[in-house]
Amino acid sequence: MKNFNNLLKKIATPICQQYGFVAATVLMDWHLIVGEKFSALCQPEKIAFPNQKRNNGLLYISTSSAFAPELSYLEAMIVDKVNKYFGYNAVQRLIIRHKNMAPRVTKSQAPKQVCAADVVLIEEYIQDIENPELKTALRNLGLGIFKK
Repeated sequence: MKNFNNLLKKIATPICQQYGFVAATVLMDWHLIVGEKFSALCQPEKIAFPNQKRNNGLLYISTSSAFAPELSYLEAMIVDKVNKYFGYNAVQRLIIRHKNMAPRVTKSQAPKQVCAADVVLIEEYIQDIENPELKTALRNLGLGIFKK
């Protein structure tokens, strides 16, 4: 799988450079650069460099209107992360573009299962409750707590 990833980067880099990206790795490693939370809510579009240089560029990012203010507030941190990724001052600032974006689905862990001992403990706590609706609600609350 690692070889396939390297091959894909080699193939995609020339194509991405035509659209303003220094390397395809910015697109492919966006979740590593800014983290899973931000990568699910925004996506880089291109980097525009002034006067054909390869530094102090403008990074165009698309995001939903709801997330744009937070992204604007965190601009310095994101620019710093991108520059650390490149190893030099490739990006000077962000240009935020508002687009209707659905949050990307991130890989989530399988829900934790409640062990039998915890179920028995929950049942012991709620055994004296007579109201069936309250008993069900407390059982579900207990299961939810033990799942976390």
